[in-house]
Amino acid sequence: MAHAYAVKKNVTPWEALLDEVRSLAGQVAFLDQKIGDVARVGGDDSLLDFSDGGAARWVELRALRGNELARVSKMAIDAGVAQMLVTRVELAGELLYRAAAEGIAQAVEQLRLPLDEEAQLDLVASIARSYVRLEEEQGPRELEAIRVADALDGELG
Repeated sequence: MAHAYAVKKNVTPWEALLDEVRSLAGQVAFLDQKIGDVARVGGDDSLLDFSDGGAARWVELRALRGNELARVSKMAIDAGVAQMLVTRVELAGELLYRAAAEGIAQAVEQLRLPLDEEAQLDLVASIARSYVRLEEEQGPRELEAIRVADALDGELG
């Protein structure tokens, strides 16, 4: 058991912060649901009753987790996690555009297609829209594979 606890993970500080933000957000959402359930069953006054430590404990835990979420979120903002994610997306978009443009240019040259510059740009834009649509249609397994590939690329690149 101690070996499992000590296993090292290949994760950057930014990924760790973002993962913690996501985890805490899930905890806060869970506690909000629990508080809503208690309020529906026991009435709103039960949330203020600290005598048995039951219902009021959910409110107390929610406050603690909410404060921790705010603290870790601030750390992520200060560490530039959001900017790093935006930069990553912008870079991916730029690389996609360049790859599509090069591929189209090669196809035009090899096949002697009569595509003027405007038609080529329209085709690149169409490819970019298709890419965004396909990315949005990905399921959880594919999104996890993309995340792992991005992490590996960041570590190796």
